[in-house]
Amino acid sequence: MTMTHFDPNRSIATLTVAELEKFVQATIQAYTSHLVPPTSELNTPFDSSVQSIGAIAAEHASQIPDEVWQTVPENASENVDKYLYEA
Repeated sequence: MTMTHFDPNRSIATLTVAELEKFVQATIQAYTSHLVPPTSELNTPFDSSVQSIGAIAAEHASQIPDEVWQTVPENASENVDKYLYEA
């Protein structure tokens, strides 16, 4: 049985593994299709005139005053989860 949608009146327990996999794949694709560019956009050639992400980050970081950088813990990169989520 090929599923193009899920009947809300049907118990998920009645699905075969293959049907469940297809349903999950279709659902993920439906909800994320706008997040991933079409393949044609992924096949564009590399543009060397575009500034690298590292250069962009360095440019922004250079605009932060030294006094602010001095407040960043030395182990910030090693403990990023601690500093972000355990306040």
